[in-house]
Amino acid sequence: MIEIHTVEEYHEFLANHALCGMYYTTTTCHTCEVLKPQVTEVFKNRELPVARVNLMHLPSLAGPLHIMGVPTLILMVNGEEQKRLGAYMKMPELNEQLTELAELV
Repeated sequence: MIEIHTVEEYHEFLANHALCGMYYTTTTCHTCEVLKPQVTEVFKNRELPVARVNLMHLPSLAGPLHIMGVPTLILMVNGEEQKRLGAYMKMPELNEQLTELAELV
């Protein structure tokens, strides 16, 4: 999982990947840390990129993206949000949604 540290890195990551995941967390979120290796593994198995955005370091992204809680995983196609999963995400559901979205790319 790639770590995003600046708004510029965020936009560059989205511009360079047709299908990707954006995993929004905070430093103090235990659930975020528990799910991180599972999310990473799903994307790794599919050879798809996923990036982590720590909203404590980039709080300016939370409002425009309507992120109300963490963790939030947003699945993006060509820079546009397609699916959103929260703290209760299940990895089989994530796999299923990635399969659907892969058909759009």
